[in-house]
Amino acid sequence: MKLISILFFGLISINAFADHFKQEAIIKINDKIAVQVSSLPSLQEKKVSTVRLKVLGSKKVKVLSFDAEMPDHDHGMITKATAPQWQKATKEFEVKGVKLHMPGHWLLKVKIEMNGKSSEHQVAYQLKH
Repeated sequence: MKLISILFFGLISINAFADHFKQEAIIKINDKIAVQVSSLPSLQEKKVSTVRLKVLGSKKVKVLSFDAEMPDHDHGMITKATAPQWQKATKEFEVKGVKLHMPGHWLLKVKIEMNGKSSEHQVAYQLKH
């Protein structure tokens, strides 16, 4: 019984730990296309980070910008992210200067260009303490 309790609570701890460091989000563009946001910084990093944006479902989408804001606090990041740069080797866009500086509800936002038209899309992201 003791071993089962240790395993059970160990799994809960591992899941909580993994969720605490979740560093990925998906921003849906339409039913077939999305932007995967990876390498999101955690609070423990305490540094400005580089985020990677991978377009899923289309090769004709260009990411024009990335930003994040906390609507409940009426502010954004304390840093200014760079314009997304295409990385030919990894086939993804790279954005430097990203820092999610406090826990809470964030909106991750991308502006894209597809078929000659630009549009903005966002997804809610919960950064835990």
